[in-house]
Amino acid sequence: SYIVISQFSKPSLVISILPTGVIYTLTNPGTSYTQTNPGTSYTLTNPGVSYTLTNPGVSYTQTNPGVSYTLTNPGVMSYTLTNPGTSYTLTNPGVSYTQTNPGVSYTQTNPGVSYTLTNPGVSYTLTNPGVSYTLTNPGVSYTLTNPGVSYTLTNPGVSYTQTNPGVSYTLTNPGTSYTLTNPGVSYTQTNPGVSYTQTNPGVSYTLTNPGVSYTLTNPGVSYTLTNPGVSYTQTNPGVSYTLTNPGVSYTQTNPGVSYTLTNPGTSYTPN
Repeated sequence: SYIVISQFSKPSLVISILPTGVIYTLTNPGTSYTQTNPGTSYTLTNPGVSYTLTNPGVSYTQTNPGVSYTLTNPGVMSYTLTNPGTSYTLTNPGVSYTQTNPGVSYTQTNPGVSYTLTNPGVSYTLTNPGVSYTLTNPGVSYTLTNPGVSYTLTNPGVSYTQTNPGVSYTLTNPGTSYTLTNPGVSYTQTNPGVSYTQTNPGVSYTLTNPGVSYTLTNPGVSYTLTNPGVSYTQTNPGVSYTLTNPGVSYTQTNPGVSYTLTNPGTSYTPN
């Protein structure tokens, strides 16, 4: 094993690695690296450095600001990403990411990836199957189109568009707008000022939020409605309602519907 070092001109330094299993400590500013060696470990602490990393079995720890990474290695890789203003393109399978950087944009299409996302002002496009997400960032926009994914959503001012089947949501954010069109989905929502448009069959809702407007057009759905100051328009057949909210107005035009109405000051138009 040996290392060939060619010094052309300062501050440029070209390192040509011939053997595998080499350990690098990279601390030069303004340096560009292209590495394609397997079994290599890197400690990356340089500012303004661009890396193209395509090696399998490599572990990276990077804490540099203003660094751009293209990561396309299979198998393994563990990344700790804590740099501000960094852009990542992540396409590796079986990779685990922990990211706490502000202003970071992620595009991820890897299967079997686990994310812990706690950054503010981050935009995510998540399209991987079998992925588990914990999302607690404020001011984040999510587009969720993965099947079999479980989400815990507790961010304020977040907009979600989700069209995945077999997804379970726990929704506790205030001032959030949701468009929910997935079949076989169970929702528990306790947020105030939330607007729902739901057209899914076989969905069960527990609705306890004040000041919420619902448009309910699903067949075979069971609702427990206990919110004050809520307006409901429902046109579903075979739906059972338990209504105990004060000051609520209902317009129902469905056949075969059973109502238990115990609210004071309520106006009903049954058909």
